[in-house]
Amino acid sequence: MREETIGGERIELAQGRRLAGYAWFVLAFNLLTIVWGAYVRASYSGDGCGSHWPGWSSRRCA
Repeated sequence: MREETIGGERIELAQGRRLAGYAWFVLAFNLLTIVWGAYVRASYSGDGCGSHWPGWSSRRCA
């Protein structure tokens, strides 16, 4: 495999590409989580439990 020097260390390009792909996946997942949370908040979907949540003790939110 081809190797390249980055920051004084040699890494294989295939390994670097896998790491870059994983980093893009993590970024996309986090952005999707933020957008989904904004949608839930804007649509009031999270208000089903009322004002007692998350402080409820023995009662379950249905």
